Amino acid sequence: MAARATSKEKIRSSLLKLASTKARDEIGLETIAKQAGVSIGDITSYYSSSQDILWDCVASLDEENLSASEFSQQD
Repeated sequence: MAARATSKEKIRSSLLKLASTKARDEIGLETIAKQAGVSIGDITSYYSSSQDILWDCVASLDEENLSASEFSQQD
């Protein structure tokens, strides 16, 4: 299971890295796969589009922010 999490993290971070230098319409699954060092099959086992990856990135950030907020409220 750890390998799957690592692949998802590579995919998400690759999308974010590409988004900092390319327009959204220039970033397809093939480009993300190449950047992440994974196959397109690996990507499509998790996501159906680059937008799905982006939404997963946003959801992860939301979860991190909620966890940090809950931790700071315990003090």
